[in-house]
Amino acid sequence: YLELDLRSVIYPKESEREAAVEKLQQTKFAQIALFVIEYALAQLWMSWGISPQAMIGQGIGEYVAATMAGVFSLEDALTLLAKEFSAESLQKIELNPPIIPFISNVSGTWITEAEALSPNYWTQQQEAVGFNEGIKELVKDSQRILLEVGCGDTSSTYAQQYPKEE
Repeated sequence: YLELDLRSVIYPKESEREAAVEKLQQTKFAQIALFVIEYALAQLWMSWGISPQAMIGQGIGEYVAATMAGVFSLEDALTLLAKEFSAESLQKIELNPPIIPFISNVSGTWITEAEALSPNYWTQQQEAVGFNEGIKELVKDSQRILLEVGCGDTSSTYAQQYPKEE
């Protein structure tokens, strides 16, 4: 769907570096690259025996969480990203109930099965602003260990703002 090998954008040859940077400045390619990196990192942790009991993701990260939770197949998630999550493309894929709980950026609390199965939810998610509320919900469990998977430290920075409840 991208009509190029994403590896050539993420790991360009020296002679193609400038063209790769231009591609990554395009939202479509940047989002897919971010998704692929976050998904691969999560799979790496899981191969080491560290599996999520709950997840949260901001923006593209929520799509990664949903894919890890089984709502989307990996192929469907990549197709949706390539087609920029149009409502039309969402109607053509199978959505599944999550098998791992994750926080909704729309509501700021645990996603419901009805939300996960709704194409309308996934179009609303693109304007979601409930990430901070979601972090508050996630850190309510003082036994939870947070592991940030992805680029940067946005999630852990937010999480440090909320003391664990005793």
